[in-house]
Amino acid sequence: MSAKEPDSQKNKPRFQEGERILCFHGPLIYEAKCLKVRKNAQGIHEYLVHYSRWSKNWDEWTTDLRILKYNEQNLTKQRELLKAHKDAKKIRCKALLAAASAGNIESVSSNGNNSESNTPTSKNSDGSPTDDDSRPSTPSIEEKIKTNGTESADADNENGNAASKKRKFGDDDFGVETEEHFIDKVEIEIRIPDELKPWLVDDWDSICRQKKLLNLPAKTTVDEIIDNYIKLKSSSKNNSTANRESAAVQTANGIKEYFNTTLGSQLLYKFERVQYFEILKKFPDKDMSSIYGAPHLLRLFVILGSLIVYTPISEKTVQILKTQLQDFLRYLQKNTSSLFCLQNYDYASAEYQRQAS
Repeated sequence: MSAKEPDSQKNKPRFQEGERILCFHGPLIYEAKCLKVRKNAQGIHEYLVHYSRWSKNWDEWTTDLRILKYNEQNLTKQRELLKAHKDAKKIRCKALLAAASAGNIESVSSNGNNSESNTPTSKNSDGSPTDDDSRPSTPSIEEKIKTNGTESADADNENGNAASKKRKFGDDDFGVETEEHFIDKVEIEIRIPDELKPWLVDDWDSICRQKKLLNLPAKTTVDEIIDNYIKLKSSSKNNSTANRESAAVQTANGIKEYFNTTLGSQLLYKFERVQYFEILKKFPDKDMSSIYGAPHLLRLFVILGSLIVYTPISEKTVQILKTQLQDFLRYLQKNTSSLFCLQNYDYASAEYQRQAS
């Protein structure tokens, strides 16, 4: 727990029932409403928060460490965080596309459009989900692993072919893209190696059912995994061309960008949120890739294909990028014994479980 005590230890709560507030959820700030106020066993005020335009299923109790007053100063902070989040999304998309374009793998060349373009999302202008979605993006990883098992984790396609998918969407924060343009986009089918699938299930079971947490910082962080992969590809005899080496490096760095910008909003189970906010307070100036390790990195690949689908990309570029991403997964597979270990999970304390419930 953080050494800093929440202001709600004072006798009078900072926020009142029915008050309009702003609340952190993942890396962003959302408009919300305080529904109820209570004191826990330690005498600390807790607030039942309902996020505006979200399903009530995601109402949650939290202390005032995540809550802000609804005023112009904090609304400005909300807009600044949203802008930074969008900018980071553009950067990570561009990084992976650049990596694919740099690669000349197995005589496949890239003729894709690598320009920065609109990234359609199903969110409102403040970053919150639309009424059609009505939920935060955080549980997406849990839905895929829990509901569909690992079949959806690798977007199982017996033919191994990339499929074009027609999807409807609302106006994007960056602009509006016509459906005629969107239906031509190609989704990347990322196949999780069979040896890694059980770790996705064990990871979910340890955290969501057994109420355990991964020890953080990880013994081997995402930064270290990426660095070791880059060193391997740079020294590999099979990496005979500068283009291939450059593509491997850019792909690895692109994966890191995606990890850092999606961890808080899409890669965590609900039970891990309290731990995440403690990490943010303890290491405010560090990238999460220097804290979290292989289990969370593997979760990224469950949803990565559906993230990249919103980027303008040709089918040839898809095949190159897919090859590079699968190569990285094979690296994780070969190093399973050193990267994945159930002993890295410990039972959460009763106090933590109460806060996370």
